[in-house]
Amino acid sequence: MSEMVYGIILGTSAIVILGIIAYVIYAIILFVKEKYVRNQIGRIDFIIKKDTLRNDGVIRDADTVLADIMQNADFEITGLGKEIFEIYKKTSDKEAFENLFYSLSGETFENFIGKCEKV
Repeated sequence: MSEMVYGIILGTSAIVILGIIAYVIYAIILFVKEKYVRNQIGRIDFIIKKDTLRNDGVIRDADTVLADIMQNADFEITGLGKEIFEIYKKTSDKEAFENLFYSLSGETFENFIGKCEKV
């Protein structure tokens, strides 16, 4: 077998091996992401159940935790609006993002964009 053919076979084998390694790494990343999401959903389900069953008279639930976080947030940080726009552009579920934006702000994302255009 000539050296050229041998080199082609080795090069092709290396490419196949690299492809397999890349596929395995990609599969591992997907598995870790899915496990993380499942874990987060499990934690959320626990919180919702705990809030539903709570009857001790103390109102300390996800809403009050979020209110505390929002109260302590510095919304005048330069670049926050731009960061929100970048997240919107990158998200695959625009409707969910817009619903979340409305839930947090009481303003539609469309109105927010319109107000920003007028500034």
